[in-house]
Amino acid sequence: MMGKDSQLRVRAFMIPNLAATEIKVKVVTSQSKTLTKTLQGTFKPRQIHFVKLPRIATDNLKLDYSIWLSQMDENIYISELSLPGSALSFNYVLSDEYMKTQTLNLTEQFNAGARVFQCHVHLVDQKSVIDGGDTSVGIAASDGSSAAKSDGTFYTLGDVLNALQREMSGTHRDEFCVLTISDWIDGVNEQKVTDLYSRLNVVLKKAGEMGLVATGITPNTTIGDIKGKVIVKVQLNGGYTSA
Repeated sequence: MMGKDSQLRVRAFMIPNLAATEIKVKVVTSQSKTLTKTLQGTFKPRQIHFVKLPRIATDNLKLDYSIWLSQMDENIYISELSLPGSALSFNYVLSDEYMKTQTLNLTEQFNAGARVFQCHVHLVDQKSVIDGGDTSVGIAASDGSSAAKSDGTFYTLGDVLNALQREMSGTHRDEFCVLTISDWIDGVNEQKVTDLYSRLNVVLKKAGEMGLVATGITPNTTIGDIKGKVIVKVQLNGGYTSA
């Protein structure tokens, strides 16, 4: 553990490159803070260069869980990350305590460090708030019922995506998050699942066109590639593959 006035001595052996005029030195702390200093000058082959970096302030180096992803090097692959999350993340909107499996609101979950959010969905007879369809992909409560608003309408996947996008466009604009969707349909049958998947496809396609979700995710996708975006992971019901 480095304390006040301690020094870090580094000896680096580099392949000669006469074109090099700038070298960046990065220090990543145990709390995932990344500090960068730039060295400029003429670096000659077969010569020892002694460089003293500017003093690094050790105050406030503790990791801020509310923005922990933005404190990491944006060149890190997202496939290298282990992301904390919450289950039934949006059930805090429910009024009945016995149905609540989450009491922290979305902002509070972000501030606690969660970056993966999960919800069950099914169809509700309500015009979609995201693409104008006659039915919506609704949010299912813990018992499989629809999550209702005080005005009698239902919370939808569009509400969830818009809420996540608001978080991503503010304090967390240099981060990303993941939304995991799985189906939970009361009285499930093949036709209901087919209808849900069809509608889900429409909603997610529209959300992609609106720039709400990240696309083209690969093992080489970095944090910087998808800043301010939502990755949507759909877990389909394996019992109804024909749907």
